[in-house]
Amino acid sequence: MTGRVIGLALIALSALLLTSACANVEEDLTLKTQDFLKAYFNAEYKKAGSFCTDSLGMELAKSSESFNSLEPTIKEMVLKQVQAVKTEVISVEKNSSKDTVFVKYRVVLPSFPNGVDNNLSFVKVKKEWKVASLGS
Repeated sequence: MTGRVIGLALIALSALLLTSACANVEEDLTLKTQDFLKAYFNAEYKKAGSFCTDSLGMELAKSSESFNSLEPTIKEMVLKQVQAVKTEVISVEKNSSKDTVFVKYRVVLPSFPNGVDNNLSFVKVKKEWKVASLGS
């Protein structure tokens, strides 16, 4: 009888720990997504790249080069428009693979207040979650 109670207690504790771990991953990736999107939409591509896998980080570095080559007046106009963008994380969903997570987020533009839904994915790289793709 005592063994059965201990067994049930261990099962309940395991379920609680698993739920807590999933909630922590969701919370962590929600914050990372918000920070990444803020940097990305502020054209801070180097900072945004720090949240990414090496390959996506290189793509953002190329975007940075293109952005920095714009004429100053055009660059300022683009910055004003993208800084008006608001983002909201809608959902964080683990794939069947424990090393991939999909995040759905909404981009709200001043001219499009209903927003547009988009996705990005995170993969685990050396025990750290990194943005692997945009719009997937």
